[in-house]
Amino acid sequence: MGLLFNAISFLDHQHGANQG
Repeated sequence: MGLLFNAISFLDHQHGANQG
């Protein structure tokens, strides 16, 4: 639980920033 979460968090953050 680290790299996977990190990747998801990164993508999630990028997606949110892109939409918002």
